[in-house]
Amino acid sequence: MRFKTSVLALFLSLLMVSCTAFEPIDLLSILRFENDNSLAAYNQYIAVVPFYSQAYYNRGLAQYALGNNIAAIADYDKAIELNPRFAPATLARGLAYAQLGDFEEAISNYSSAIEIDPTYALAYNHRGYQYLVSGFYELAVADFDLAIQIDPNLQTAISNRGYAHLLYENNSQAIVDYTQVIRLDPQDSNAYFNRALAYFRLTSYELAILDYEAAIAINPSYGSAFVGLGEIYMEIGEFNLAVENFSKAISISPNTSELYISRGFSYQQLGEYIEAIHDYDRAIELDSSSAFAYFSRGYGYFWIGDMEKAIQDYDEAIRIEPLYAVAYTNRGFAYYALADYDQALDDLNRAIEINPNNAYAYLYRSNIYLYQSNYKNCLLATNDINKFVELAPNAPEAPGAQFTLVEICP
Repeated sequence: MRFKTSVLALFLSLLMVSCTAFEPIDLLSILRFENDNSLAAYNQYIAVVPFYSQAYYNRGLAQYALGNNIAAIADYDKAIELNPRFAPATLARGLAYAQLGDFEEAISNYSSAIEIDPTYALAYNHRGYQYLVSGFYELAVADFDLAIQIDPNLQTAISNRGYAHLLYENNSQAIVDYTQVIRLDPQDSNAYFNRALAYFRLTSYELAILDYEAAIAINPSYGSAFVGLGEIYMEIGEFNLAVENFSKAISISPNTSELYISRGFSYQQLGEYIEAIHDYDRAIELDSSSAFAYFSRGYGYFWIGDMEKAIQDYDEAIRIEPLYAVAYTNRGFAYYALADYDQALDDLNRAIEINPNNAYAYLYRSNIYLYQSNYKNCLLATNDINKFVELAPNAPEAPGAQFTLVEICP
């Protein structure tokens, strides 16, 4: 707020210096950087008093607010030329460079602002954020730590440090930081959302649900929080609640294909395959490049017994992602259901070639060998079922597979 007060004081002083130097200006425009009229005001100040660094700084802020970053940098340059120890102008110039994608220059300016004022908490915060988005986690956290030491209630620095911890899977520390942010601002819906994500990663699902619900209570249009709830309910097998929350997310963002895929998967787990297929249809309509959408719809068609359509969708998934091992596995099983054993065997061999740890490819391939139950194929089936049990010892099919093997290939 200091710069606004100083601008107003400057304006009043300019009126006393020369009432004929410029046309009368609406005082409110001086205090609104996003208003083009403020640029005209600062232009007139600078024309009258070209040596006042604050005026160039304020005009730079106005240019920055309007997205004119190059013009903003020129004004900050002039402000710093007039006052080389103008730390806020140096920091602001760093922000403008960051907007232009020149991150090295941004960090250089933040560092210069810190050299000018070693207690400038915001400069540490902005440099820390720039380090973070540049992938330097430890440097980022160190700067956020310094900012918070200087100003223990600097909410943006605490929130940024929490975000850094979240990005690098330091979930417990993220929870500590977001809890502090919430203490400072109980209406910060993003803090509740991010803390919920950390709880979710730690499988503290009840706490995660409470935080997502808190974020939604503050911001009822927080679509990502509904998605978070949907993901938790999928994880714990509450698929009706998953459908409910994905539906709310879809009402907020109706053109997001991933939401239809997630809801479709939930319908699928409920055995509502037609509803699932409708959602996959919509997902593909929105994003025809999604191999997973085709794969998922193929799975739905498989379960309603339409093997031809299932195979068509697996074909498309594989066309988009040629190394999609699970798509080969499922297409192989669809061919098996159609008694096209040669094609099924080709697909299952390819699935195992791509991913030798694909347990179900071994199981499905063993079914083909068992169907052709001669001595050689019994040996192959035995190897495949043993491999399946090794890779998926707790799979519900494991005991039955071993029993079938004994029955057919004693």
